[in-house]
Amino acid sequence: MWTVSINGHDVIPETGKWWLDRSFGVFPIDKWIKSGANQISVKCFPMKIHAEIEPVYILGDFSVEPIEKGWTIKAPVNKLTTGSWKEQGQPFYSWGMCYKKEFEIQKESQYYEVGLGDWKGTVYFGKWHLGSKEQYHPSNQGFDVAYEYAGGGYYNPKFRPEIKIDSSKRLSELLTDYSINFIEKNQDRPFFLYLAHYDVHVQLDADSALIQKYLNKEKVNDYPCNAVYAAMIGHLDNSVGRIIRKLDELELSKNTVVIFFSDNGGLISRFDKIPLLAKSKQPVYNGDTLLYIATSNKPLRAEKGTVFEGGIREPLIVKWPDKIPAGIKSDAIVSSVDFYPTLVELAGGTLPEQQVIDGKSIIPELMNNEYNTERAIFWHYPVYHHDVPASAIRKGDWKLIHNLVDNSLQLYNLSNDIGETNNLAELNKKKTNELYQLLEEWRKD
Repeated sequence: MWTVSINGHDVIPETGKWWLDRSFGVFPIDKWIKSGANQISVKCFPMKIHAEIEPVYILGDFSVEPIEKGWTIKAPVNKLTTGSWKEQGQPFYSWGMCYKKEFEIQKESQYYEVGLGDWKGTVYFGKWHLGSKEQYHPSNQGFDVAYEYAGGGYYNPKFRPEIKIDSSKRLSELLTDYSINFIEKNQDRPFFLYLAHYDVHVQLDADSALIQKYLNKEKVNDYPCNAVYAAMIGHLDNSVGRIIRKLDELELSKNTVVIFFSDNGGLISRFDKIPLLAKSKQPVYNGDTLLYIATSNKPLRAEKGTVFEGGIREPLIVKWPDKIPAGIKSDAIVSSVDFYPTLVELAGGTLPEQQVIDGKSIIPELMNNEYNTERAIFWHYPVYHHDVPASAIRKGDWKLIHNLVDNSLQLYNLSNDIGETNNLAELNKKKTNELYQLLEEWRKD
């Protein structure tokens, strides 16, 4: 048995579900909630049904999420411990312990398609790819709200945790809708939105009308010109445009930092050499090499899944009107590990003393285009993907790659060899040894 108290008022659930569905139940609590701080107490009592059973204890946070007819109270499965007994082969679970939690409500009695958790203003939507177990979910890695893309493709996407979606919309549009919804609901408070689009990932798929638009365009010599790939970039571009326009509409642009970047370089072809188009779009290039080729990173060498420039040199655009000068181009060497310390500084926070910080704040680079031309940055990719396992270091114009299979070294001067075609490791052993020593120290650290 269990009851719920909101700000001292006991409420009875209209519907109830077992915790395996991650939900205690739906409660008609609108008349008890208020703007600002609220307190919820879940009171759980051990049960007896034909046998002694152990209680289930709530060990961690739960959230209050608005839905169409009330509010649902949820607890992550990994935050519970269970006891069970079996009768006719069926497990049974019960509840125990009392737990209290403070939460904030801004507006009462509203319906949101995506529950916004405790309304603290940090949210993650989209591709995660950092572990499928519950403890690795972004909601357990610091985000107050997180909906991870969990497969199904661009036109039948699934999310974790499961949410009701508009089946007529493409994945990129859904993620953009959720992001705009979040911005609108948090426009009067600080917020952090991390939108990780699945575009332009295989299997390549896009709206047919958009594909036709790029099929009709004039082709560029010595470039794949894959219309499906181009259409997916079009979907991504539409999403960015919608979010920027929403920030403008809400007059948030001047006080919002927008960071656009990619986590890796463009894909040339799948590592397993199968067609990279979705089955429904394969007729577009039936019998054509573009069934297998997505793009080219020329003049950069190689592609995603390698430590060559085609795999690790990415676009980075940062927008902050009146703070970051518009239209400037910087040659500063930065990495995505720099975002965390940079955003903490921008928000006026302090970095945790016990946390190892791999990057550095790049506020001088952003605000004044000031940077250390000899800064060293590192990569370590010890897997067989689109190339053999390897590590790399970039310092100034020089770059060293360590092949972790045959232990060979490659040294390139990117100022005059951006395509990494001329290995100078034997000709410049002093620079090779210098960079290798730095790489070894970094790996040991």
